[in-house]
Amino acid sequence: MCEATSKCSLRQRGFTDAQIEEWIRRIEQWQAGYKPKTVRQLFGKDLSRYRLILEKMDNLIEEAQQLVNDVRPKSTRPTALEVASSQLSTYSYKVADSIRQFVLDRCIVLARARGEKFIVIRAGDIHQQMRLHQQYPNVCQVLKGSKLRKIADIKLVSIEGPPVGANTCFTYQL
Repeated sequence: MCEATSKCSLRQRGFTDAQIEEWIRRIEQWQAGYKPKTVRQLFGKDLSRYRLILEKMDNLIEEAQQLVNDVRPKSTRPTALEVASSQLSTYSYKVADSIRQFVLDRCIVLARARGEKFIVIRAGDIHQQMRLHQQYPNVCQVLKGSKLRKIADIKLVSIEGPPVGANTCFTYQL
């Protein structure tokens, strides 16, 4: 066994190898039986209320962003930082536009053609299918954004998983 040096380690706290192995066995036993709950299982009868709250939050965020845009001072001459930022954001927009178009063509249109009422899109699937590299924030931003919802005429119902990452799942009503 490796030597534990942390004051918080079980060995440093006086546990024997047999006790540590028993803890590990119990943890592995617990993990083997673990099944993550779906949003429906978590919220049960309150699922529609939860989704309504998420929708209200999205609307408030959009309203706040619009207010920020309305009160932002308008300068006639951009600073060097603004120029660099706009060049970078032009690149981001191009990536975002291609992600948006991909999701629309390969997910939304096909789901509608199959007659589906809801669709769940996993950010990692889009990332992989588009062969992107370290673009999870862009994929999640597109999937979360109002632009996709407006273009595709869809409603974002829920977001599950980490805030940004391959396992972030977006549920839409078509």
